[in-house]
Amino acid sequence: MTGFSHQLPPTVESIGVALAEAAMRLTHCSTLVVVRDPATQEASIVAASVGTDRRLLGMPVEPGSAAGRACVGNVIREASGMEDLLGSARDDRRHREGQGVAFGIRDADTSIGALVVLAPLQMIDGSTLDRLLTLIDEAGQLIGQRLAARFAREMGLIDAITGNPNGPALKKAMREWVLKRCSLVSMAVDQVLTLDIDRGNAILKQVASLLRNNLRDYDVPARTGGEEFALFLPDTGLDGAVVVADRVRKAVGEWEFELDREWNATCSLGVASIPETVSEVDDLMEAAAGARVEARESGPNRIATLH
Repeated sequence: MTGFSHQLPPTVESIGVALAEAAMRLTHCSTLVVVRDPATQEASIVAASVGTDRRLLGMPVEPGSAAGRACVGNVIREASGMEDLLGSARDDRRHREGQGVAFGIRDADTSIGALVVLAPLQMIDGSTLDRLLTLIDEAGQLIGQRLAARFAREMGLIDAITGNPNGPALKKAMREWVLKRCSLVSMAVDQVLTLDIDRGNAILKQVASLLRNNLRDYDVPARTGGEEFALFLPDTGLDGAVVVADRVRKAVGEWEFELDREWNATCSLGVASIPETVSEVDDLMEAAAGARVEARESGPNRIATLH
């Protein structure tokens, strides 16, 4: 990715620092990164390039300022001074009277923050501007992912053992899906209950990672309790969901799990879909779980659907 390490930075703040430094190298100007909290909708400065006043870090950004307005739209806002740029008088006298420009940061359709360059827009030539906007787009995706994960943890939507979405997160995602076409795969790891809790949790963590690696970014691989997972597949019909379930079944069966001894697992999976199996999203879970029970009763390492 342009200006970033290939290894994903672990936090919103570290991604912000990487963006601020990369933007400074492009523009040869001091930069700030502003991020809007998804829970409170309040914006604050999370990163600054080297040489920029560190006292600005953590300061709130007022909604009516140029940076504040850039945070809520994919826009470019110019300002004549720090007060106009960030809101209220700042103590950074080196930049107080200077000009600046705020570029909105987005993740897909969601406005999440702004990159502030402490220089007039006319100082940035066309080629540099194009590269800067590409950089902002790339950073926006990463920041958006981290914000979503942080918000989910704060709202109690993350399973503490696996780090995957939990049951409430699954229900939330299913109810927010506005189109009818979707599928749910109910899955149980067959042998986990034969292990002690520490070994069982180690297996669940590895299964959760396998699920994330075998699904699309917008699928929801939730742990719903015990040895059970549920995979919500938006815009996926029954046939497509069975293909996904089989891919997961094979991935689990072929994986050599890391324990204090060699250990292999299988899983039982049930698949239900709208409109092929049921007509309402609230009925998907029961239908998929019923199919999973049928698969398990037929023997391990199987997939079943209810008709």
